[in-house]
Amino acid sequence: MIASVNAEAISNISSAKLIGATDNRFEVASAFAQERGIKAYESYEAMLSDENIDAVVICTPSFLHAENAIMALEKGKHVVLEKPMALSVADADKIIETVERTGKVLTVISQNR
Repeated sequence: MIASVNAEAISNISSAKLIGATDNRFEVASAFAQERGIKAYESYEAMLSDENIDAVVICTPSFLHAENAIMALEKGKHVVLEKPMALSVADADKIIETVERTGKVLTVISQNR
C-alpha cells in the first residue's frame, strides 16, 4: 500500500521519474510495475545495479530499513526511507556513517494520510 502512495508522490514531482520496483515476491513487483508502465526487477540487488536509477524509496518492513538503506547508499543511490529509520540506534548510526562515507543524500519521511 505505501508503495502506491510513494508512486503517486513521485508522479507529482516534475524532476522525478519512477523507473522501476522490486519486491521479495516478483509477481507483486510485476503487477505494480505493469500498472505504472515501469520495470519490475527480479531482486533489490538487480534494481540497485541499474545505472539509470539515481535514488530509491525504501518501503520495506522496518526491520529491513538499515540493511536496504546501506546497500543502496553503497551502490551510489540517494535514499528516501520510510520511518522508522532503523530499529536501533546502532543501526541508525551505521546508516549515517554510510551517508557520510558515500556522500549520498538520505531523507527519512513519514506518510500523513
